[in-house]
Amino acid sequence: MKTVYCFLTVLAPFVLAKAPLVNRGVSDGIADNYIVVMKKADSKTLQAHYRQIHTTSQRINDGNQGVVRTYQVQDFNGYHIECDNATLESIRNNPGVDYVAQDGRVTAQSAIPTNVPRSGPTANTWGLGRISHRDAGIPVYVDENNAPTFAYMLDTGIRVTHQEFGGRAIWGQNFITGSQNIDDNGHGTHTAATVGGNTVGVDNSTKLIAVKVLDQNSSGAWSGMIAGIQWAVNDAQSQGRITRSVINMSIGGPKFQPLNDCVKSAVDAGMTVVAAACNYGVDACTYSPASAPEAITVAAVDISDTRPNWSNYGACVNIFGPGDNIYSAWKDSDTSYQVLSGTSMASPHVAGLVTYLFSREFISGQTEVNNRLIQLGTENKVQNPNGSPNLIAFNGNKDEL
Repeated sequence: MKTVYCFLTVLAPFVLAKAPLVNRGVSDGIADNYIVVMKKADSKTLQAHYRQIHTTSQRINDGNQGVVRTYQVQDFNGYHIECDNATLESIRNNPGVDYVAQDGRVTAQSAIPTNVPRSGPTANTWGLGRISHRDAGIPVYVDENNAPTFAYMLDTGIRVTHQEFGGRAIWGQNFITGSQNIDDNGHGTHTAATVGGNTVGVDNSTKLIAVKVLDQNSSGAWSGMIAGIQWAVNDAQSQGRITRSVINMSIGGPKFQPLNDCVKSAVDAGMTVVAAACNYGVDACTYSPASAPEAITVAAVDISDTRPNWSNYGACVNIFGPGDNIYSAWKDSDTSYQVLSGTSMASPHVAGLVTYLFSREFISGQTEVNNRLIQLGTENKVQNPNGSPNLIAFNGNKDEL
């Protein structure tokens, strides 16, 4: 089976128009760090470019790292480089380079923490009830049991020993330099348990895989997110489970084309990708990964089916999920819980529903999954959708059909 790597390259320079440089000078930019996206080329050409750029950047010896990491996800080829302006210009003049984007910061999309820690799985999990009933206000969750599936959680990590996971959560990969394989923020544990916790999860049979791309402050970089996607796709392919796997990204930042392109390649490889719409009360099309056409982008509703004013909206949204005052597992101990709000909380409700549909209905592929979510979704209940599809995620509870 084809593996997914992430890497880049260099070609003989011709006098051609420079590759565009985008995202430079934005407030969240990381100085001297760039994502270089390559045009389609064979692996020999790409490897030649990689060697050339690596040698050049090392020779300059100006304190920059040079090529930090290479990427290949299906047809997406590129690399992350830390370099000076002269090296950057030589890269842009290479005819094999499609475009270059300055790297930047990305954050978890958990907003308005309610700060209500609890000691056990006894609180109101209204979001689970919402996605298994047509009407709001019914707290009982109705589900069915079914076949193994996998959720790759690109987040702050997971407290894998928490009682909600029952041994189904494992560590996959850590892309935060110098950090331990722990969730030192809590966001990742919370979202993972919403996907697949024993008592607070949508699908309590799925296996959860921690891919740490955010630090203790729930902050990361686009370069790390792309690396996380690449790792997840490679791992799912190598294990022969990509059609039964989902990536959840309760993460966002201003629209970043390299990430959107990488999401497209991950979906082309067979992965399903779910993303938070983000929490700025604006058009989701201005944020990534929310704006990636291939992602299933999730906006939030509260317990009365109203879109909170902090939830993004618009044509890039695919569906709504419960996102206000969501009770789920927390990092502090194996029995700790917390209530949080945000599209970060809405996205894992849908990611869990995706694995649920994989295992119960044996569907696969982003298009088939998205079509099924639309077919099942509860229509015309959202108050103030503001141009978004008026559709709330629903799990197909037969008593409600």
